[in-house]
Amino acid sequence: MSGIGGVYLMSGGSPDGVALDLLSQEIEYRGRDHAGIWQGNGVGLVHRHSWTTPEDQGESQPLVQDGLVLSADARLDNREQLLEQLSTRGSSPGTACSDARLILSVYRQWGVAGLPRLIGDFALALWDGSREELLLARDATGMRPLYYALDSGALYFASSISALRRVAPSRPRLNHPVIWAVLNNDFEPWLTETVLTGIARLPPAHLLCVGRDGIRRQLYYRFGCSSPSAGLPDQHWVEGFRHVLDLALLARCRSSTPVTMMVSGGLDSSSLACSAQARAPEIGAQIRLHTAVYHRTPQADEWKYFQAVAGNCRDFPAVSVPADEWWALREKGREGGFPLDEPELSMLRCHSLGLFRSAASRGSRVVITGEGANQLLCHGVYSAAPLLRATGWPDFLPEARYFRKVSGAPWPKLLFYFSEPRLPQWVTGFLRRRWGGRPVVMPWLRSPCPQPLGPGPEPLSKDYWRPAQAGVLGRVAYQLFRGAFDSARFQALDLLAAHAGVEWRAPFLDRRVVEFMLQVPDRLFARRGENRLLLRKSMLGRLPELVRRRPDKSYLAELHHRGFRERERAELESLLKEPLVGRLPYVEVSQLRRHIESYWRREFDDHSYFQRPLALEVWLRSVPDLLE
Repeated sequence: MSGIGGVYLMSGGSPDGVALDLLSQEIEYRGRDHAGIWQGNGVGLVHRHSWTTPEDQGESQPLVQDGLVLSADARLDNREQLLEQLSTRGSSPGTACSDARLILSVYRQWGVAGLPRLIGDFALALWDGSREELLLARDATGMRPLYYALDSGALYFASSISALRRVAPSRPRLNHPVIWAVLNNDFEPWLTETVLTGIARLPPAHLLCVGRDGIRRQLYYRFGCSSPSAGLPDQHWVEGFRHVLDLALLARCRSSTPVTMMVSGGLDSSSLACSAQARAPEIGAQIRLHTAVYHRTPQADEWKYFQAVAGNCRDFPAVSVPADEWWALREKGREGGFPLDEPELSMLRCHSLGLFRSAASRGSRVVITGEGANQLLCHGVYSAAPLLRATGWPDFLPEARYFRKVSGAPWPKLLFYFSEPRLPQWVTGFLRRRWGGRPVVMPWLRSPCPQPLGPGPEPLSKDYWRPAQAGVLGRVAYQLFRGAFDSARFQALDLLAAHAGVEWRAPFLDRRVVEFMLQVPDRLFARRGENRLLLRKSMLGRLPELVRRRPDKSYLAELHHRGFRERERAELESLLKEPLVGRLPYVEVSQLRRHIESYWRREFDDHSYFQRPLALEVWLRSVPDLLE
């Protein structure tokens, strides 16, 4: 885990050393083991390092080799493959090299075309002195953040927005179109923009090339380009999935400190723990299991399931962390030096942060979770129309019954979902218009959406949103994996982990796992009311049956209600007295208050309706100058 930053003066000159120092200070929380700054003609790179793998112990970045300078927040998960490929070309840097040195070797051998060969979590900045070109890139999944701002003929970039606010000459303003969209639960603009004008977000799987001739952004990796395998038996897919998941898990257990696995007792995290037990002899680091324990929060209680998993993983010490006191709004704003770059997605910060802190307090710098499984395995497939599109006539009736039970859709609509691929386009268009609804706008949000003050980043290409090849449900899995909200949520988890002093890793979000799921036959996603079917089949004999056959999931809604309705109600009322969001022309504060008051009267329970403006209010109070 690292923090990176830098300045590139497109017209030449010497970078401001004060600006580089400020960048380094702002990203310190991402790496406290080592700080480095490199300056050259027209460019300066900054690095903050937290050493988490055996190979990077004692490493100093930025790295300088043969006219190349690299600052990389990176962990590569296909090291052996890359070393073998380089060895065949006579340019292997050696098996003990750090991931950053391996990236430099790949670039020297293949240039920008080598980026698709890198599998892992990374955000990097590479200066090629011979070409006088700066390259910024993020990994295909988008696990590490990277922001940039083009200002007064210079490009500023960093792992945090606050760093850019400190050094960019122009004063940023609120990006009202993005804020309006986020308040209305539309996170697509979040993928390329931020809530501040002039500061952009580099999307996953993209690179940014900056030179004397200008700046260009491009997609360097598209999912689903490998040839699908047809006609193979189910056992092939079951064994293949278990193999690729083990591959991703073993790569993420590469650590110089004990590895903490967060295990709730649910199917996803429990599968990772039991897989680690099955492959324990191949893992060099000590594994510990951490779980949140709830004595007064029944909806979140999974203790009996965790006990079954812990009993199966006898080689791994188990730590239980009391979590009933981690309610919504208990921590907020810049409390404890939290780097609040943007409004938070959830006011339940203390929950994830508490678990990350529990790992750090016991000497671990690596935390593994089951994030991403819900998306790639289509957990909610029985409320998604494509399930029925992928169903044949013999299976339509039983599958439609399960679908109707979950979604509540009427039989005519179910028949339409099933028949849509088989009907003429003019018929499906007419039925969509008849059954489709208008976009929902929050009752306290005025329409229309504000117009941007100037041109923003170019929209993402269709190749980003659509895999080259996939089955019907494989495309659904990809859409869920690429969902804008989850992309924002994964970035929020990375920030929480970095603030706690640990590196967050998610095996289900490994690029190889995603590619595998795009080839899986539709029949292995869900059948007869059972979802995440492939994972359940692959864990037969590894996972306790109590967990493997478990149909339900836990929920943390009670912790939100405990905070919003009870423990922090006075604080919430205080935030609503003279809210700064009321200065925004598109927020109707009186409507918002009425909505929250009806929530307090328990007329409804969905806190997501007011959580976005509440998070915005807390953030605005931490940056009041933006409203001046």
